Amino acid sequence: MPDKSSGSRKSAKAKSPVDKASDLARQIWLAGVGAYGQAVDDTQQEVTRRVAQVSQDTSKFFEELVSRGSDLEKNMGALGKMSADMRAEGLRRGADMSLSLEDRLSRMRDMLGLAPTGSGFEEKVDKLTADVAALSAKLDLVLDQMNKPVSKPAARKPAAKKKATTKKKPAAKKKTTARKKAPAKKKPVSRN
Repeated sequence: MPDKSSGSRKSAKAKSPVDKASDLARQIWLAGVGAYGQAVDDTQQEVTRRVAQVSQDTSKFFEELVSRGSDLEKNMGALGKMSADMRAEGLRRGADMSLSLEDRLSRMRDMLGLAPTGSGFEEKVDKLTADVAALSAKLDLVLDQMNKPVSKPAARKPAAKKKATTKKKPAAKKKTTARKKAPAKKKPVSRN
């Protein structure tokens, strides 16, 4: 049996270049994993610190907003009362203006003869409504008559087809020499 201790000494003393490269690659890998672990730890510590800071800042900011709101509410109490008074005054003026507008419209109707009270206004409106209804009914009748289908006249029997005849080409005209006519002699006009 060979001695194990003597075999391990030989391998430690005589490492091949491949084994050396493999050991170096493993050490580089472990250094990278260690750097990643350190970065994760640092990031977790920073996040925890910032969350605590934000929580503290948020509560301070919220308390500041609450105090400002209570101060504004105290100041608005007096302004709110003034605002309510101003709104009531505005509503009163608006009501006065609408009454004034109604009075003006009533006077205009009277001037134009359209006053609804005592002048037969309702009767005029009823008559106009009846006239519009009658016209609408007449229009419906006319439209119905226009939409009725028109009866078609009895169909004619088609004429018998004529046999196609071949047309003869006209004969070519002969050229003739035309004689020029002499102008007619004028008769003397008698002067009596």
